[in-house]
Amino acid sequence: MGSPWPASEDGFFAARLIGILTNGCVLFGAQALFLSLAGPSGTIRKRKGQLALLVWLALSPLVVTNVSFLWPKLLATYFLCLAASDILRGKPSWRAGLWAALAYLSHPVGGLFLPALLLL
Repeated sequence: MGSPWPASEDGFFAARLIGILTNGCVLFGAQALFLSLAGPSGTIRKRKGQLALLVWLALSPLVVTNVSFLWPKLLATYFLCLAASDILRGKPSWRAGLWAALAYLSHPVGGLFLPALLLL
């Protein structure tokens, strides 16, 4: 009859898996933004705060819903977090521009937050 769901011949399972993994990258973007906001010192409090932030984000209903439903909005958020982190750390501006462009290309809602990046 055919292969059982969710593994199918048309690649739906592979596309869904890739979508879940890319939308889950928002946790790494939040970590980068947290580290740039926390300052240069590597204290225990900073590591505990980073762990608490990642656990809270991973369990929040917003992230769980958007990761499993495969909207690319979280991918845009990931790129925006990386752009903000690079701006706050004083990295070259082309890097922030690259992240901002990827945010817009992944979902047009990323363009709504570009003016906020200019204020950083």
